[in-house]
Amino acid sequence: MELWESEIVSLRESGLSWRTLAGEIRARYPELAAGNDDLQLRSKARNAWKKAQRHRRGLKTALPGPREPLPAPRAASAPQDSALMDALIKGADLQGLADELGISARVAEAMVQDVRDQGFVVQERDGIYRLARIIPPAENRVPSSWVGEKVIRFGLMGDTQLGCMDTQITLLHKLYDFYEAEGITSVFHTGDMTDGEKMRPGHEYELYVHGADAQAVHVAKVYPRRDGITTRFITGNHDYSFVKSIGMDIGRQVAALREDMDYLGYMTAYVELTPRCVMELHHPQDGTCYAQSYKIQKIIEAMSGGEKPNILAVGHYHKQEYFFYRNVHALQTACLCGQTSWMRGKGISAAMGGWLVELHVDDEGTITRIKPEFMPFYKAIREDYRNWA
Repeated sequence: MELWESEIVSLRESGLSWRTLAGEIRARYPELAAGNDDLQLRSKARNAWKKAQRHRRGLKTALPGPREPLPAPRAASAPQDSALMDALIKGADLQGLADELGISARVAEAMVQDVRDQGFVVQERDGIYRLARIIPPAENRVPSSWVGEKVIRFGLMGDTQLGCMDTQITLLHKLYDFYEAEGITSVFHTGDMTDGEKMRPGHEYELYVHGADAQAVHVAKVYPRRDGITTRFITGNHDYSFVKSIGMDIGRQVAALREDMDYLGYMTAYVELTPRCVMELHHPQDGTCYAQSYKIQKIIEAMSGGEKPNILAVGHYHKQEYFFYRNVHALQTACLCGQTSWMRGKGISAAMGGWLVELHVDDEGTITRIKPEFMPFYKAIREDYRNWA
């Protein structure tokens, strides 16, 4: 465990609350806390605690293969008090919530925090708490933890679309077997962890898991778990569908269920691999294009000179490519989902696989060489979800 994790575990054992621990992380480790709100810091504290518990119990972390018993994660649950949710939908201050529920304002505040911890987007403005159907824009910057390594290696992939009948869970596990064999410790996911709901008319017939809670638990159950590997992910437009329908940020829910999965935010995150090397994880919101590289070129062209990342990793389009443009190393991260019937109808192809990226940097952390290696999968496994559902 890292030093900050050990300190947080010791403080937790002394009886401090998760809320207090979030404040301790912010005070003691400002670089770690940068770009994270209190809810994300509480999740970091919980994940450190869970990691310590797992090591103490000596549990195995390898996920068994298809058709073998799968470990059951803690079930995600909706708030038990429907009256609280009704009040949050309308909006109220703490005293109003307390009066509505017949409790004290302090208990009402704790209940609101419990709702947030479950992944619901509860915003507070001018003292009014309200369940939101939108995630406010955020920079989502992940500070550098670089300690001078001259070679940096990581996995890069996206668009697993778990919950879709065409998802490729077996191939996803093969990709993580490859990462594990290569000694990779960080895998970055560019969004659409899940397939969401109500994306278009008839979308429900493409799903084998329905609802935010069910899809979050399914991700926690079947997503690869490997010793020493942390998956750091953003959410995409399919994941965001739950925010629009019920105000649920499924990224927070998944991160709460799996201590080895770190949620970096919605749509975009800036990962400082070194102080002089920033990788932007990006999940666009538009449709595909006639030319594979066109959309990525336009994204880079829209960036002002001083704001360009060194590496741009783009999901959403289910395409695979690498090119160097305007001093940006650009990669499309492909997908782990076969071509759906909707994609076939639109004439949209799906490139399946994932990247292993190796960077060589100088003493200041500037990229001097880059070696992107793609692991392709040529054929989707028909109805693979049945091996895991």
